[in-house]
Amino acid sequence: MKLQPLEDRVLILRDPPVKAKGQILLPDQAQEVQLTGTILSVGPGLWSPDGTRFLPTFLNPDQRVMMPVQGGEVLWGEDPTGRTVMFRQSQLLAVLPEKVKDPSPRN
Repeated sequence: MKLQPLEDRVLILRDPPVKAKGQILLPDQAQEVQLTGTILSVGPGLWSPDGTRFLPTFLNPDQRVMMPVQGGEVLWGEDPTGRTVMFRQSQLLAVLPEKVKDPSPRN
């Protein structure tokens, strides 16, 4: 089933968590929530607050984005791993260039 978000919502597949650091296998509680993901689908946009014009979304499927640690709605029915989330376009932090693989800080 392919979901079509409404208004300015964006459906994102989070990148998989890092399972190992060096040669050490990390337990589930120690794995970080990934801040990056790939857009699966986007809504058409929404009306301006005064209702006079339509504001289309500027994001496209297959773009890579950075999202906040908290927020968004996890869609368990779509993906049993909990990696599929839905955000509003205004909640996303950045659109990533193609060459950036993982901007998450590492210790």
